[in-house]
Amino acid sequence: MIRGGRMKAEDLKDAGEAYWARFEGKRGYALTVWCWPGHTAEQTAEAVGATRLPHPVIRKCAAGKLQELGYPLEPSFGEHHYSLRLPDPPTPQDWINLHRAFDPPQPNPVGRR
Repeated sequence: MIRGGRMKAEDLKDAGEAYWARFEGKRGYALTVWCWPGHTAEQTAEAVGATRLPHPVIRKCAAGKLQELGYPLEPSFGEHHYSLRLPDPPTPQDWINLHRAFDPPQPNPVGRR
């Protein structure tokens, strides 16, 4: 799976809170990610495209790794788009766990520079 941006802990916290606010708390906390099993991070980014994934860098992680940490995925807003479910409310440790779980940033092949 991939997520756009550098994924600093404070940015993840802001994104999780924005998700909560978007749905007025009815869907809890989550981060959105892109996942296309059997495809590389680059192939997934290219399939998603620059309009939906404009970040200059992406980070990748195996879905199983996040599930082992207690963060399940659920299909959300279209093909290959998922919500990474978080505790309600997330703790500071959750943001650190997520930041550490993903590989270092790599160039996004469709990112806007």
